[in-house]
Amino acid sequence: MARGLQLVLLLIVTVGSAVRAQEPGGARPALPPRDVGGLAARPVGTGSISGIVTSADTGTPLRRVNVTLQLLTGSGGMPLVDDPRNERSVITDDRGSFTFGDLAVGRWRITAAKAGYVTHQFGQRRAFAPAPPVVLADRQQLQVAIGLARAGAINGRVYDEYGEPLAGARIQLLRPRMVRRQRYLQPVGNGDLSDDTGAFRLYGLAPGEYYVTASLRVAPLDSVVQTMYAPTYYPGTAHFAEAHRVFVAPGAEVHVTFPAAPVRAARITGFVRNSGGAPAGAFLNLVSEASELGVPFGFGGATREDGSFILADVPPGNYTLYAALRDGGLDAEVASLPLTVYGEDITGVTLATARPATMRVTLAADAGVSRSLPESVDLIARSVRGANETKHGSAARGTAQVVAVPPDPFLLELDVPDGWAVKSILVEDLDTADAPLDLNRRRDVPVRIVLTDRLTEVSGVVSVDRPDRIISVVIFPEDAGRWRSPSRYVRAAAVDERGAFRVTGLPGGVRYLAVAVDGLEEGQQDDPDFLARIKDRAISFPLAEGERRMLGLVVEEP
Repeated sequence: MARGLQLVLLLIVTVGSAVRAQEPGGARPALPPRDVGGLAARPVGTGSISGIVTSADTGTPLRRVNVTLQLLTGSGGMPLVDDPRNERSVITDDRGSFTFGDLAVGRWRITAAKAGYVTHQFGQRRAFAPAPPVVLADRQQLQVAIGLARAGAINGRVYDEYGEPLAGARIQLLRPRMVRRQRYLQPVGNGDLSDDTGAFRLYGLAPGEYYVTASLRVAPLDSVVQTMYAPTYYPGTAHFAEAHRVFVAPGAEVHVTFPAAPVRAARITGFVRNSGGAPAGAFLNLVSEASELGVPFGFGGATREDGSFILADVPPGNYTLYAALRDGGLDAEVASLPLTVYGEDITGVTLATARPATMRVTLAADAGVSRSLPESVDLIARSVRGANETKHGSAARGTAQVVAVPPDPFLLELDVPDGWAVKSILVEDLDTADAPLDLNRRRDVPVRIVLTDRLTEVSGVVSVDRPDRIISVVIFPEDAGRWRSPSRYVRAAAVDERGAFRVTGLPGGVRYLAVAVDGLEEGQQDDPDFLARIKDRAISFPLAEGERRMLGLVVEEP
């Protein structure tokens, strides 16, 4: 028995020595990609996806990158439910390589993530933009290359009104973006909590601009004490209009320090009465203005039987309070009231509802138009105060259409067919194409939309030095007073693979600016702050009615 045990031990030692002998200089061999996720019941097929992950700035292969593969739709094209069996993950090896085998036919999403780098989906051309799915056929062996950009970070400290560190404050990043031609703030990442020194750090950031906010409730949720530090924007203001943007360059670390403002949450109480003066059963919507809070944020509620209402725990900001009678349909009585909240309760608010104002809209042809007008044009009446109040309708050829409008000032947005443009919007012979309308609850106000087919055209070529760039051309007026959103005078056009672009239908008789930028985000051209930053790099040109103009541009970074 002892003899046999000695032979077994000798065999183990010999095998171990042989393995070490194969490693020159004792070096560790390259490890293969490791599968770290997925269930046994995941979809199985005959395809494969493999590739390499590198650093975008140096091209160096990156080890230990978590690569996730998610099946979005199967072979039948039907979207799949969010099921972990449709998701798999691997870790890249020392050469930055990864492989997924036995893959089913379908549409897949590939995501690569590593600490210190910006998380990236394969096919994503710029940060925050959606990536097209990868379509995998039967028996296909797909090879991909993914470049990860170094991430930036924002660190700093937050303190109270006495200059002492504020511990446990919730620090959140907000990213400005344009939605429906209004600026909103989109939360980014999971945020952070300040430590006992008030310090925080937010990392993994893509290059761009951010707002930093801090908030802290200093009493339990069920307490009658409602004082809180919320929300404070860097450099220490409760008003979004006074907030400063923080720019993060690729891979950069930015330091900010600011105080949090103690503000008491407010309570709004009041009554809603109908047009006859009786207590009204109404739905309520308290909506923040996009120019103030910058996020689609608000409170909903309903009145009691006596028409009274209470809206509690309202943070500081500028709001519009909307009321609409229940069961009133599209023509329900409505009311609106702008409110400013800053820590003090607001009592005795009274809203008197009335039937909404309406327009009687007709289409008309501009002088010199010989062909028939479109059958109809879709339009949206969008409130300039609230973030969500819109009314939809249409204008038809030869017949007046009645369209209800929001109860407060609004802008008309029109969707005209190709080959046509809006020349003017006449309300009682006053052109309001680029100005808010306030019908003051009047009914059947005549509105005449004049269309023209004598369109301007601006086209040209952009010099593109790299094929991986996504170039857009932004054209906007020199007069900043015309940058109001929505504006017929501001347009953006994609540049094709040959560098060509084309924009039609800009109003004539105006002097414009044109600039080519890389990585333009959706709707960014409607942001007046963005236009102000790029105007000094743009070329200027006049554009007459019906004129066609050619331009040559070079790329400018946004």
